[in-house]
Amino acid sequence: NQKLFRNEKFNLKHNLDQFEDLLIYSIKQRIHGHTKVGLLFSGGKDSTAIAIALSKIQVKNLIAITITNNEMAAFTRRAIKICKNLGIKQRIINLDNKILKESFETLIKYSEQPIGDPAMIPLIAATKKINDDFDVFIDGTGNDYYFGFVKQWGYKAYSVRIFLEKVISKKYWPLFIKILSLVYKPSNSIFKKWSKNIEETFVTWDGWDESEIKNIFDQDINLSKTFLWKKMNDFNKNKADLIAVQTGVYGNIWEPHAATRKGKVVFNKIFKAEVVYPFMDKRIYDFVKTLPIKYKFSKNGKNKILIREYLKNELSSELLEEKKGDLVFDLNLLLSNYRNLIDDKLLISLIKVFPNFKMKSLFDFMNDDTNKNSKNHRLYSLLTLSYWLQNNVKKFKKNTKKIE
Repeated sequence: NQKLFRNEKFNLKHNLDQFEDLLIYSIKQRIHGHTKVGLLFSGGKDSTAIAIALSKIQVKNLIAITITNNEMAAFTRRAIKICKNLGIKQRIINLDNKILKESFETLIKYSEQPIGDPAMIPLIAATKKINDDFDVFIDGTGNDYYFGFVKQWGYKAYSVRIFLEKVISKKYWPLFIKILSLVYKPSNSIFKKWSKNIEETFVTWDGWDESEIKNIFDQDINLSKTFLWKKMNDFNKNKADLIAVQTGVYGNIWEPHAATRKGKVVFNKIFKAEVVYPFMDKRIYDFVKTLPIKYKFSKNGKNKILIREYLKNELSSELLEEKKGDLVFDLNLLLSNYRNLIDDKLLISLIKVFPNFKMKSLFDFMNDDTNKNSKNHRLYSLLTLSYWLQNNVKKFKKNTKKIE
């Protein structure tokens, strides 16, 4: 047992050393020739690992940029302590409602399609203030697709269903759902997913499933024609496990696309700045793919185990992230600026989608605590679509007049 423990300890140290060497090499390759470097630093696992690597390279003119609307928030305080611990200069960018609104409208103006990702807004807000001070920005996005993507709610929605479908034939599945309806409310998220095709577990439009989109927009749509549906169908046929499915849908497709889009829209298009992603490196990818699963994810829903061990090795326990933080700004605050864009017709549609929705206004709906974060993210995607369409219809009419 002692020998096994020593071997395990040696293997972990060896893997941590190799991971650090690869990360440092990736960073050096990407910032070579740049004199003023900005690290987008939330204090989360990914940006902290990069901060540690940067501190070991001793990059000159490096500043960590932390975006917040509350300097007393736990993640902000932790980010400040980590920077002090590593000897990295830090700039705190405070967000207020005015700059959030301006940033949202800037995003819509430059987007080729509506983007339902509110995380891009604080990035625009910060870059507006600091762009001229840096040659290159470092972003920690880009390692979920090889460490494994873990969403705990997927266990009931997908894994338990796969197990039950082995016991209950397809013929009797509708009857089983009818029996479940006696126990669960129609609004129960797992019950809703089990009532539909298994492909719809992870195939939605920014959180809205097929029936909800039909109700809201009064349009007949078919998600089975989408690329994601085909991918889900392939996973199902191959009896893929939950981690493989989530990594395939979210990690392999969504994350690299989101990172590229963020770089293209926010940095390249709006601010003519450069952003680099050290984790999106083939050497790191190849290395992590060879690791045993225990260094990638655990059964209790944690992923990036190697990065967690790396941080434990480098930082004191008080500086470690306890749980993943939410957005760095209040989404409600932004949504309240645009209540007029979500009209009475849409309000009626929302009542169809949310059976318990008895509020008289969108404001009541937003401030109702039931699944508040989830609802407001979904409302944000509707707001983005409405505002993007409004903005682009104006552009189209303007350009048509010019042609005439």
